[in-house]
Amino acid sequence: MYNHKRFHPMALVLALFKSFKTLVGFLILAILGAASGRLTFLWLPVLYIVIEIVSYLTTYYTVDEADITIQKGLIKKTTTVIPYDRIQTVRQSQWFFLAPFDLTTVNIETAGGSDNKSEAVLKVVPIAVFDLIEKYRNQGQPQSTSQEFVEKIPTETGESQKRAAVKKLPASHILLFAITNLNILASSAVIAGLGARILEHAGSKANSEVTRVMFSSTLYIIMGIFSVLILSFIYSLIRTLLNYYDFRIARTGNTLTIKSGLLKEKTQQIPIHKIQNVQVKKHPIRRLFGFSSILVYVYSGQDKQSKEDNSDNHTYLFPIIKTAEVYSFLSVYLPEWQLHTPKISLLTQNRLWYFMRWTLLVMAILVGFEVIFWRFVPIWVVILAVFCSLFILACNYLQAQGQGYGFSQQCFICIQRYHFLTQEINFLDKKKVQNITQRTTPLLYRHQKIGHLKLPLKISSGHGEQIKLRFIPIEISKQIKEFYKN
Repeated sequence: MYNHKRFHPMALVLALFKSFKTLVGFLILAILGAASGRLTFLWLPVLYIVIEIVSYLTTYYTVDEADITIQKGLIKKTTTVIPYDRIQTVRQSQWFFLAPFDLTTVNIETAGGSDNKSEAVLKVVPIAVFDLIEKYRNQGQPQSTSQEFVEKIPTETGESQKRAAVKKLPASHILLFAITNLNILASSAVIAGLGARILEHAGSKANSEVTRVMFSSTLYIIMGIFSVLILSFIYSLIRTLLNYYDFRIARTGNTLTIKSGLLKEKTQQIPIHKIQNVQVKKHPIRRLFGFSSILVYVYSGQDKQSKEDNSDNHTYLFPIIKTAEVYSFLSVYLPEWQLHTPKISLLTQNRLWYFMRWTLLVMAILVGFEVIFWRFVPIWVVILAVFCSLFILACNYLQAQGQGYGFSQQCFICIQRYHFLTQEINFLDKKKVQNITQRTTPLLYRHQKIGHLKLPLKISSGHGEQIKLRFIPIEISKQIKEFYKN
């Protein structure tokens, strides 16, 4: 029990570390003010540090068997009491300079909190506090015998239990995930290709001093853009490697625990019953190497990774895994879902025209515009527009050829679709689908008996994920709706 304790003094160091940009700005103002003879700005960094110290001295926390209590404030005092049965998620994050002291940051999230902010944050506390919170949370829940990353889980058939080591992501796979996760490579190729065309066009007309100056300016601009893309590539690569360093997953009772990070180790706990959707994602480049990614969508006010790590509502259950091992992995860590390789019935292979018609119309308009106004529209603008249109056509083709559905066991709907060039296989628990919306038009219904189907999932307060099927037969929509109702 921790009764009316202050945070560890390292909380001040962490606060100043997180506020580095603000402090640097204040220091620059103070230096500029001092140089001009004004000493007023010298008080800004001092005032900021004093506020942090007062906040530290006036904040207390209590962890006991009944609840967690946080008291803060000097003039306006605020007390937050969180019973353990109201807690949705407990997330742990540990910066590298806290590790030698066995200290960590604990974020406590409930359904009543906002989407972007945890209900309570224990800024810097001993790791023993996190362990104690988990102990009190899990009291009365069935626990399985588990070591740190080894656990016994019953098989799908309910026969003798087997021992399965929890997955740890190899360093080589982290590097492959980081490289193939960088969409900046595609944009770099586009910029490089367009840059070559611009240089060629500008160079062919460089017959005067003015055009030579314009040519040089164009070259510098392209080199600048390309340099920014290279720096962005390096930054994204390093950021991904740091975020997913030493990625590992464990299951204890009815909770999945995910840990990762080098400079800042993050620990995220996912209650099994909060999972809304299990998604197997096959990135086009990773498919060449025989790899996929496994994601889960979790219902909560904040059951998602922090914004700097992930802006969407999903969590990587395992960022990159051999495709042949996907369903054996899921059978170990999500045996309740009883997932296996689905039998997908493709729906729209003969309806390619409906997916491409609007893109083809836009392309025809662009070509006609260039033919009529060829003197005023640079050719590289048209090339860029055509390239984007061809990319959209390729995405539409994959969507038409790969869109399908299936049923898994008695409770799960399987939806296969494409998001751009990435194949996604979604397993939805029909009990957690909010509703099913069917939409069509008189023209689609009268001539082809087809329409659209939408299955929304509630992920967090005011936010959700929508699984859509486009241009599918009305009879299939009715079949899915009947499965959903029963």
